[in-house]
Amino acid sequence: MEAWEYPLAWAAYVIAGVGLGGLLWLAFAKLGWTTRAWLMGSYLVLAFTPWKLAGYPDHMAPAVLVLAMDVLLKEGGNTLEGGLVLVISYGVMLLSVMLMSVRRSKQKAAESSEKDHPDTE
Repeated sequence: MEAWEYPLAWAAYVIAGVGLGGLLWLAFAKLGWTTRAWLMGSYLVLAFTPWKLAGYPDHMAPAVLVLAMDVLLKEGGNTLEGGLVLVISYGVMLLSVMLMSVRRSKQKAAESSEKDHPDTE
């Protein structure tokens, strides 16, 4: 592999992934905020979480592809590591979405109570 092929492959992957993410954002526009954030977060975790390749220690690939190839080829070198990275990334994303959802609901409740009971001075 030439030195310029690896960064070019990642650049093409990221550009295509961002384009697909934009299309998914538009497709999920009618959904609620929490559902849209969960779906987009799931896409981002699965598409963009990198992990190192077993045969090429200086190279990385999307963890879901590394996991799939390890399971299909039954080599198992990175199977548990790639899966663990995905589980941790997905857990962090879910926690973030839950915290943002709770924060948004509290802000909406505070705004609606302000509208219902405006301060009169």
